[in-house]
Amino acid sequence: DGSVVPLDEAKLDRVLKDLDLLAMVTDKTSSVRNLFNDTKNMITQATTKFAERSIPFELAKVPHLSHYQIQLQPSAISGGTCGAEVMPASGSPLSESDTKNLAGTRPSYVLGEPIRVSWCVPATHSQKDWIGVYPVTANPSDQLTIVSSWGRYVYIRPDRQLLMSIAPGDSIYASITKGTTYAPLTPLEEGRDGYDKERLGQADAVQLYYGEAVFSSHSLPWKVGIYEMRLHHATTHSVLRKSMAFEICAPDLWPQIPLPHTAEAVAKELLSLANRCLAETVMETSLSGTATPNSCSDPSASSTTINNLLAPLRVDIIKPLQSVRDRISIDNTLSEQQAKRLTYMVKVSFGVEFEPDVLIQAAKRSMTVLRVAERILKAKQTLETLSSTIIG
Repeated sequence: DGSVVPLDEAKLDRVLKDLDLLAMVTDKTSSVRNLFNDTKNMITQATTKFAERSIPFELAKVPHLSHYQIQLQPSAISGGTCGAEVMPASGSPLSESDTKNLAGTRPSYVLGEPIRVSWCVPATHSQKDWIGVYPVTANPSDQLTIVSSWGRYVYIRPDRQLLMSIAPGDSIYASITKGTTYAPLTPLEEGRDGYDKERLGQADAVQLYYGEAVFSSHSLPWKVGIYEMRLHHATTHSVLRKSMAFEICAPDLWPQIPLPHTAEAVAKELLSLANRCLAETVMETSLSGTATPNSCSDPSASSTTINNLLAPLRVDIIKPLQSVRDRISIDNTLSEQQAKRLTYMVKVSFGVEFEPDVLIQAAKRSMTVLRVAERILKAKQTLETLSSTIIG
């Protein structure tokens, strides 16, 4: 009604007191948060220092430690570069020195592509040695792994006990022993206790096994980022050797599709994505075999032919879909994990985001790759129309 309401000084005092209390609580909350972060950093630093002091003593018991090797094989798809910015898989920023070390030198692989790793180990190694893959910033220590691999690992040369538990599609045993060779002992190794020339077969040499591990399906990371491989001793998390850092990338496929955009062109790219998501790891085992070995790293090193290898494995990656008119599933079934992988790949490759349940229902309805590609094309065109309208 236009009248002036008189100021209630008592209410104003209460409001001011409440504001003071709020400011005090906020300050205390900030202090608690800072204390929590400081404590977390102290625990991480203490874990790292403990690892640096304790693990060398444990690994000192491992014979011929310097002869453990792992090496990444080049990508069959990416051509060695992704053209993406350096960003660790964990999402945390890399340090300036890490960026300098990684930029321009790291191998790269397309998301979902099988990654092959050459390995070479002394004959005295544990047949429970395993390679795990981790975000490059996940472990503060080079000698101890302190985070879970979440099932992303492969035994390099599993013993009979492990091989007895092989199940169809199980990728953690996907490693081939290719042969054996000999390498000179280092001066330090010649003086170590337990050196047995008769067991090694040659004087002043150490017998080595070498082969190839294949990371595919469940043993792969399914998120773009920077990773590393770690070879571990037996059933422990003590690190025998690390690979160089490598990148998993997902190229933007939309600009690569020729104009005018058609569902068939999108389906062709989607077929490749779906096959990487649905690929199955098939292993052939035998109780004996023959291999013609070469040196692990030195072509001049002496080698020999071996027979009766312990269960050599043949690893094949089977792509289930042959045509864009195939159903986007196996037996009309798409697991939640497969659906999550494929929706993530569609998002980073086409810029279109679906809920995993959309693809699960598409599989149940026997939708083909081409039908799903039509949905992607329609969604992408709608997004582009909206974007141009907003900008215009």
